[in-house]
Amino acid sequence: MSLIDVGVLSKALEILKKYPLCDRCLGRLFALLGRGLDNAERGKALKISLLMEIHKRIRDSVLNPEEVKDVLVNMGPIAKEFMKYLGLSVDEFPPCYICKSRLDSLISEFSRRLAEVLKDLGVSTFVIGVKPPTDISEAEKEVATLCEIPYWESVRSELKRVLGKRVQELTGLKVKFEDPEVTLVVDMNSGEISTIIPSLLIVGRYWKLGRRISQSKWIKADGSKKYPLSIEEVLEALLDIVKADRAILHAAGREDVDVRMLGSGRPAIFEFHKAVRKDIDLKELEERVNECPWIKFSFTSTARRENIRDYKAQSARRFKIYKALIHVKGGIHDEELRVLEEQLKNCIIHQWTPRRVLHRKRNKLRTRRVHEVRVRKISDEVIEALIKCDGGLYIKELVSGDEGRTNPSFSSILGKECRCIELDVVYVQGS
Repeated sequence: MSLIDVGVLSKALEILKKYPLCDRCLGRLFALLGRGLDNAERGKALKISLLMEIHKRIRDSVLNPEEVKDVLVNMGPIAKEFMKYLGLSVDEFPPCYICKSRLDSLISEFSRRLAEVLKDLGVSTFVIGVKPPTDISEAEKEVATLCEIPYWESVRSELKRVLGKRVQELTGLKVKFEDPEVTLVVDMNSGEISTIIPSLLIVGRYWKLGRRISQSKWIKADGSKKYPLSIEEVLEALLDIVKADRAILHAAGREDVDVRMLGSGRPAIFEFHKAVRKDIDLKELEERVNECPWIKFSFTSTARRENIRDYKAQSARRFKIYKALIHVKGGIHDEELRVLEEQLKNCIIHQWTPRRVLHRKRNKLRTRRVHEVRVRKISDEVIEALIKCDGGLYIKELVSGDEGRTNPSFSSILGKECRCIELDVVYVQGS
């Protein structure tokens, strides 16, 4: 049989001499050629063009029908009438070598199922991920490699595109590749469809106006709460609005439960896990969440997942200002106040992990700088200190010395036992 030397048709003929292929699988082998065509259209067009060229060569007595029978059989039902015209018979056409002639039915089945899942979710945007049948992926790679085809695309790419279009038509929803409300992942090997709903992440800050308030829920072994209120619990008031299953706080640092967060507020990213609604008015959320008198929030913009890591990494580099109420056993004189301010100015503090947190944190030595301290006397044994320092410095231990684990400290400088009575954060850099 003479070869058809018309570029693409020549390659298509070469393939169909070896393999029976459906329209879609043949077209996918040439997917990078021609824009705006569905692979099934592309494959059908190639077969029709080949039939016409073969017919021409038979009419020109270049080919005889028996020479092309195997190729026509591998084209499938589209060649049936032409074979009958040529007097060639075939009992049945073989299934597609790549997909076993089941790809179109898989597309129809999963399009329907995906549409049903989306209707139940109540979203407006989506994107589809696909794990194609392993046997199809392996077979198409074999054909593309052995026939040296540089124009093919994977069945995975085709299925993502075709399913997305079909589901859009069935539901009226929109495919959105950047920040979709839901990602649907189809595993065609197991038949399962899983949903991935990304979190809604909001950049802002919070103020903690009372004490005995934790950042996250603290549940004891008996199931009761250790503290009466947490910031995450207050955020849960928004779950019904954004249609999320839980709220998570990612803060730039952490204050103790008995420490208030005042002044500038603490920068944070507020995560609403698996939030279906993302087109939310942040002012509406603020008004709803700020009904709590003890914790206040400000929401400024939405964020991406990678912003959380950056936020936490920046925490140690930010300076903070604290206001501490300190008891000095035995009293303190005005001259000692001046000594404290002088010795702690631009002072490097060597601090081992405090004893009170050793049960949950590794014992290590950290160095932090105290930039400045301003002290005033409240009574004979009580002083108030404004402390500007690096993030990550434990202030209670800076005051007490933690039995020598923090050095220098208020206690070591004064030579007297000092204890932090109350502590507030009044400024966090970058907020």
